[in-house]
Amino acid sequence: ALGIQMQVHIFLFLRRAEFSGQSEIPYSQEPPVGSEHDCILFVAQQSDTPDHEIARAKLAEHGRINAHIKRVGPLQPENVNSQQWQAFQRNYEECLEHGDSIAWYA
Repeated sequence: ALGIQMQVHIFLFLRRAEFSGQSEIPYSQEPPVGSEHDCILFVAQQSDTPDHEIARAKLAEHGRINAHIKRVGPLQPENVNSQQWQAFQRNYEECLEHGDSIAWYA
């Protein structure tokens, strides 16, 4: 590594998606197959424009299909330490480490 810090942009894709049961990434608590949930997908990208193709591929890896995009926006790094983002601290760190992370709720 040359020690060049690549600029990383983290985007949040808010979507409603169905769980296919075909996840490449293990869940600590797997949702029922066919159930629909709202998900927040955290995606780290080099580009400062949200990449919907990457997001769709990442969702598929998490077993999420038939996704309907509700909202997309950049995550401001300075917000990560705020009270309201505390619940997503782990997702943020996971995203920086692995390139993506998913949070879902019923």
